Amino acid sequence: MDSGLAHFVEAKKSIQKWLHGQKNNRNRRRKLAELNKHIETHCIQLCHQEWDEVCDTIDGNINTSKTQKILKQDLLDSPATKMTAKMEMTKIRHR
Repeated sequence: MDSGLAHFVEAKKSIQKWLHGQKNNRNRRRKLAELNKHIETHCIQLCHQEWDEVCDTIDGNINTSKTQKILKQDLLDSPATKMTAKMEMTKIRHR
């Protein structure tokens, strides 16, 4: 977890703790909703950044075992047989 996300989570916990006693406070509920949106967008940005780093490391190295594992685990939707997995891998290689 990076520092920005940790800060958002701490702020959310603080607001939730404070809101527990005052459930009808609209301003705090609105602030909590905004904070949830910030957390969600920050997580999406982190995922995209991490995926870009993975793509940069495997760029041009399609035949390494690490790349093969990433492709099998993350990109293929658990094919039913080994043959379908092999066919999907050849499709990806020839793109």
